[in-house]
Formats: sequence, structure tokens, C-alpha cells
Amino acid sequence: ALPINKWSLITITRTATGITNFYINGVISGTSNQSSGTPVAGTTNIGIGSEITVVYPFNGLIDKVNIYDGLLTSAEIAQMYSNEKKQYGL
Repeated sequence: ALPINKWSLITITRTATGITNFYINGVISGTSNQSSGTPVAGTTNIGIGSEITVVYPFNGLIDKVNIYDGLLTSAEIAQMYSNEKKQYGL
């Protein structure tokens, strides 16, 4: 669960074999096997922060989205969280 009314860093990684890891504030919070296939480029827009139909709109602020071409390690994600906390003065 995410803390309410607090800044959080959410990170999601996916390996070539489909293992998806979810990190909240630099700490792994869950793993899922998404090996149903290889992701492919789509032809539609993606939505970040809300579902496409906007039945459940996101009520908050997303101030930055980074997409990396490579798998981040747990140590790199923890370091990113530490750096972001310093940047925001947390």
C-alpha cells in the first residue's frame, strides 16, 4: 500500500523472462510472473496515473516519469530513492 499524502517513488522492472518486480520507496514490495509473452510496441497511447476509461481517476500529482532501456538492479533502485529524497528535501 502507498502512504497517503506523502511523496513516494514507485519503480517497476520486468525481465526478459517476464518476472515483474514492484518497488515502493526503494524496497521491493511484490513480484509477479508476467511471462504470457513478449511486450510489443502498440499503436495506441498509454495512460499513466489513470485507466483509459477514467472510471477511477488518479487524484494526485505525478511529477516525473522515467523509462530506462535496461533492467535496474535493487541497489540502483534504492540509490535512486535516496537521491530523490535528497532532491525533494525529504
